[in-house]
Amino acid sequence: MLNTVTLKFGSNGTLSELSVDPLRMTVFVGPNNSGKSLVLREIQQYAEHGKPARSKIVEHLEIAYPDPESAAVLVRSREAALPPGQYLQENHVRLIRTIPSSGSVSQFDVNVPHLLQNIQGAWEKQSASSLPARFDPWPGVFEQFVSLYTIALDGRTRFALTEPRQAGDLQLAPQNHLAALFVNDVARARVREITHDAIGLYFVIDPTNLGTFRIRMSLRAPADPTEEQAVDQRSRNFHAAATDIAEASDGVKAFTGLVSALISADYRIILVDEPEAFLHPPLARKLGGTMAALATERKANVFASTHSAHFLMGCIESGTRTNIIRLTYNQGSATARLLPDSRLSTLMRDPLLRSTGVLNALFHASAVVCEADRDRAFYEEINTRLVAAKKPAVTDGVFLNAQNKQTIRRIVQPLREMGIPAAAVVDVDIIKGTDLRDLLGACFVPSALVHSLTILRGNIEARFKELGLDMKAGGVRQLQGADRESFESLMEQLRAYGVFVVPIGEVESWLQSLRVAAAKDVWLTTIFERMRSDPNEVDYVRPESGDVWGFIEAVANWTSDPMRHGMPLE
Repeated sequence: MLNTVTLKFGSNGTLSELSVDPLRMTVFVGPNNSGKSLVLREIQQYAEHGKPARSKIVEHLEIAYPDPESAAVLVRSREAALPPGQYLQENHVRLIRTIPSSGSVSQFDVNVPHLLQNIQGAWEKQSASSLPARFDPWPGVFEQFVSLYTIALDGRTRFALTEPRQAGDLQLAPQNHLAALFVNDVARARVREITHDAIGLYFVIDPTNLGTFRIRMSLRAPADPTEEQAVDQRSRNFHAAATDIAEASDGVKAFTGLVSALISADYRIILVDEPEAFLHPPLARKLGGTMAALATERKANVFASTHSAHFLMGCIESGTRTNIIRLTYNQGSATARLLPDSRLSTLMRDPLLRSTGVLNALFHASAVVCEADRDRAFYEEINTRLVAAKKPAVTDGVFLNAQNKQTIRRIVQPLREMGIPAAAVVDVDIIKGTDLRDLLGACFVPSALVHSLTILRGNIEARFKELGLDMKAGGVRQLQGADRESFESLMEQLRAYGVFVVPIGEVESWLQSLRVAAAKDVWLTTIFERMRSDPNEVDYVRPESGDVWGFIEAVANWTSDPMRHGMPLE
């Protein structure tokens, strides 16, 4: 139903717009307070009422207008039967829109020929490619047509979707999503199929409390429609053996309520805020795949805002084309960066990126990528203590580990391409060989500067060899005079691009005052023991100036600097 969605800003925080094909699935991600929920509300407002007078994120929605015959079918499918004795003006029909989250409906009378004439005019112009890029149709197209096929759900109303609903007059248009499902055997069977696949229970609608529909979860599917829909003894026994969803877990309620609402009608614009709310990771992953599959089945545009890498992975694994749009808002500057589905699929085929949880970085303001899990755990603990001491620290950041210094670049580069400031933390032996040059390329260091830094790196490596020094056994501490100045100059230039080299050797070289002389395989546990875990202990290690504390503070300064180097503009 939508051709394009245009946001007011793009990847570099300027007024340049981001215009995207929403495909079947579009997922908004980003740190807290980046606008993920707001963008859904603005899309909803636009779809239901036309272009809003004021919006902070959405600039324009372009409708994919249906041909006249399809438009007539879509409009008539929402027609409501009139109560006896009521009449409408000539050419008018009464249309009905159910609002599952509140259990309410809205009805309005529409001059159908006039509505279809406006849709046909826009369709003809669009087919002839003569439709202006910023074409704003007659507002009634949104209010009387697009709104009928739009549904918006959020975490606050999720549980309400499983509450009992009035059955109403089944001879008239359904007044809520449970009534709609009760009279639609195909849709009800689809909900039942999905819930059984996800949670091992069958969704059924219980009509035995006459006049009220209740959701129950059954260990077996009904033998036939009558067993579910009648009120005879067999039906009553069937529903008595099933569990009232009111007694189910929050996860079952949230999943079932969301799926039942989405399938209850032929929605074409689906907006879901925090779909993963109340779901444990496997169920969030299942929901991502389910929503993506429904988008394809319904030929709908699904927009979701999420904090869950599991939900996102479910969308990707479904095979449905999925766009990720990462939103940020920092110090008055907003950005929107698109990660196209083609690029996303390539990334997720990489076992390293999947195993390191790289998708988690999408939901944080920054990332710190370390050589190994030992390094990650240590630096994350240092950062935690800096935060507790209210010192400069990496805030809202995720610490990730690669397998070695060679693979850090495979994580850092795609994160930066997604607009995530990802710092690389490496031991000093990155200076040896070609590893540094490759890392600098992944960190978007200009090629001319890469060339000069590579020469400087080579000179420093040669100097260590001339002096017969082991680079990892002390690093800069072993150098004097001009040699030390050259080394420190290299370190400073690397830090400007988010590459942080341990200047004194390797991770085990930090906090020498604790006198930890242990083998690498036990170093981490040993130093954590020396650092103590209880802040009330006398010898609990707190941040000081210099040493590893200053090192992580420098990382924090780079990740939080909006003018940092090393980030691609597009």
